[in-house]
Formats: sequence, C-alpha cells, structure tokens
Amino acid sequence: MNQKGFTLIELLATIAVLSIIALITTPTVYRAITNSRNKAYNDQVSAIITGAKAWSTDQKNFYKLPGKSEKISVTLKELKTGGYVDSKIVNIKNGKKFDDNCTKVDITYDGKKLKYQLNLSSCTN
Repeated sequence: MNQKGFTLIELLATIAVLSIIALITTPTVYRAITNSRNKAYNDQVSAIITGAKAWSTDQKNFYKLPGKSEKISVTLKELKTGGYVDSKIVNIKNGKKFDDNCTKVDITYDGKKLKYQLNLSSCTN
C-alpha cells in the first residue's frame, strides 16, 4: 500500500528541531530588541539635551547663567514650544509620551563649563 504523508515520528522530529531553533534564537532576538530600545532611548535623551543646549544658547541674553553649584532648569514643554525638540517625542522604553512639565533638563556650571542632566523625576505621581 502506497500512502502519502508524514509519519508521527517525522512530525515530532520536525517540531523538536523547530523548538530547539526557537530556544536558541529567542534570547538573541530579545537582546537585539532591548539593545535597540536602549540606544533609541539614549538618542532621545541626547536630542533633548541638545535642544536644551540650543535653548540655553538662545536665552543667554535673558537668563543669568547658573553660578557654581547653582542650577537652572528648562522643561520639555519649553523646549517643545520653542521648537528645540520634536513635539511628539515618546519614551521608547515604555511607549508613553514624556511628561511635558515633569521632564526637565537641569543646567549647572562646574566653574569651567555648563553641564546638562535630564531629570525625569521632577514630579511625583
């Protein structure tokens, strides 16, 4: 009798091989996605800080630069309003928009140069 099709053992062997391939590739794919998200987040932080640098350059005539151990802060809302950062910027780590009023860039002066630090914990929920 000539039967067409696969035997149960052949199907089980195929499923076992595919399962092994999935076990090997899943952590690698997950790691690649995580690394990409972290890089994208760091690029976003860099873009916000670059926007704050441009803002502070434009504001030098209006604001006193921070003295040593002093700081000034600029909110994300001010940066968006001034066109220094994209108005639709989203936190890639959690998929939500950065809070416009709680996300701030703190600008300090160490005696030699201005330092910029993103501050996401400005508001408590």
